[in-house]
Amino acid sequence: MAEAVALRQEGPHRTSHAMPPSVRNAQAGLRTLAEHGVVIHENVISDEFADRLRNRMDEQAYMERKLGLGNVSGETGASAKPTIGRDGDIRNAQVGELSDPIYQLMFSLPNKGQVFRELMMHETLHHYANEHLLGSHWTVWGMNGIITRRGAAEQFLHTDTSIVPAAMLTRPVMINCFVCVSDFDIEMGPTGFVPGSHLGPPPRNDGDEWTSRAVAAARKGSVIIWDGSTWHGQTENRSDKARYAIALSFCLFALRPGENFCASIQDDVLARLSEDEKRVLGFETTMVGAMNAFGPRNAHDQHHGIGSSPAFIPELHRD
Repeated sequence: MAEAVALRQEGPHRTSHAMPPSVRNAQAGLRTLAEHGVVIHENVISDEFADRLRNRMDEQAYMERKLGLGNVSGETGASAKPTIGRDGDIRNAQVGELSDPIYQLMFSLPNKGQVFRELMMHETLHHYANEHLLGSHWTVWGMNGIITRRGAAEQFLHTDTSIVPAAMLTRPVMINCFVCVSDFDIEMGPTGFVPGSHLGPPPRNDGDEWTSRAVAAARKGSVIIWDGSTWHGQTENRSDKARYAIALSFCLFALRPGENFCASIQDDVLARLSEDEKRVLGFETTMVGAMNAFGPRNAHDQHHGIGSSPAFIPELHRD
């Protein structure tokens, strides 16, 4: 769209001010991202790709609930309470819990389907990571699936770089890509943002975490991209339609990612990963002995770093 999107409805913590204009190319997107801390890039993935992602999410979500492994919640999912580190009332589903929950979170998507790994390697998302992180080496911070339905509560504003002391945030260190697997209509609880907040301090959590926000309404196939220091939070889902999103985040290689994929990638998945997929998941060693060097845990272990010694060398003694 050439012009900014006017919001059709306001909520208690929403603003009538529009998001920055959406874009259709990464060059314009990177400029908008640098200025506003958030941008909507339209038509990054096709409808067919989005449908494949949604079908895999639906199947995975259903089976995780059926087996009592699903992370589900009522209305306070996505940390609706203004306390950093809390997860609302997210709980494990009961075995056989087949009804659709208000909120469901699926962790570690690279382990849960080739279609997710295909998205993980999307060249447009990698281009944003390369450029916004100033050409520095990066890795996947996390990749999760989120499904919300009517009743999901508005979330307090926060940043995803709160793990980093504010005095150290002198440059971009994290970039988030929220892939719209479904439409993100204004009533479906899209993420709200405070544009430009990436250039200032983090929320003080003294009431400012409920500051008015601009809502990122977007069409299926779009990607909402923001700097990890931009204030943001889910808005209330008032729709009868489910909102499907995949959160794919990248961080500087020098930071600890949200998930240690080198340890958590399952053996059968690891056997199928390409060298490039291993690199983006953090298996690469950039400086042996200093940056992510790790060797195999046993003589047949494949969980070792690219660039580090693949030999299994245990404690050795003279005969």
